[in-house]
Amino acid sequence: MRILLSIAVVLLAVIAALLALLTFEHPPDKWSYGIVAPKDDDLVETLDRLGSTGWEVVAARRATSGEGVLATASYEMILKRRGAVLKSGELPPVSK
Repeated sequence: MRILLSIAVVLLAVIAALLALLTFEHPPDKWSYGIVAPKDDDLVETLDRLGSTGWEVVAARRATSGEGVLATASYEMILKRRGAVLKSGELPPVSK
């Protein structure tokens, strides 16, 4: 009888520990966000450089300005990176 009681107590302790782990709230992740618009010729290099430092593209759109021969195009991209929040006005590192 004592053995059964001991097993029941151990099982209850294990179940209580598992429940405590499952209900433990982790603090939410902090994210940094940035917006970049590299020229078409620099797009792949910029994405490789930003990706190597943890930045991920969240959204992108094709942006053009000007008309005819003077028209220029780029991709405007919103980026995010897990970690410290950027200071106001600070952009992701896109320069070499």
